[in-house]
Amino acid sequence: RRSSDLPVVEQMGRNLLASPFVPSIIAQQALLVAGSAEQQDEWLPRLAAGEVAVLALSESNGDWDLGNIAASATLADGALKLSGTKHFVLWADSADVIVVSVLLDGKPALLLLDKSVIPAGALRREIIVDETKRSFALALDGISVPDTALLDPAKAGAALAQIELAANLLQAAEMCGGSQAVIDYTLDYLRTRKQFGKLI
Repeated sequence: RRSSDLPVVEQMGRNLLASPFVPSIIAQQALLVAGSAEQQDEWLPRLAAGEVAVLALSESNGDWDLGNIAASATLADGALKLSGTKHFVLWADSADVIVVSVLLDGKPALLLLDKSVIPAGALRREIIVDETKRSFALALDGISVPDTALLDPAKAGAALAQIELAANLLQAAEMCGGSQAVIDYTLDYLRTRKQFGKLI
């Protein structure tokens, strides 16, 4: 996590700016922890230049534990065949790459899913409480990616822990900004609102 991200995200919360900035920052954390040198060399400059990365970590079980994964990947002949469905994939329609959690040989793993391999109809719009953020279900069935898309499986646990830490910090910053805006609006109202000729 870069310390400079937190004040940016706080201002986003203050102004209710909905964008894929936060998922992209968190995806970069996964790359920094578990990405190979080749993966980092390919994607970190692209993300820094403004391309979008998002996260596909949630499933129908609704578990907050990122290690409770049902989606799977099977490795054969240098390719990973995917199956399962991920939910609450924010900004998936804008993503250049999606960091997806799967089970590989019974253990959590992360892989990079390039938008070019996502077939038509694999993304389905979901209705969530905050409709300023576009959420999608991602059907993985029938999708295959080369094994080079796999982040280091030995570091998957550390990457998921870093994702959780970064997400909590950035979400806290966003909520602080939003809360401060509410306080500011309330104080401004109290300073200007009059009742019976007097400021309330």
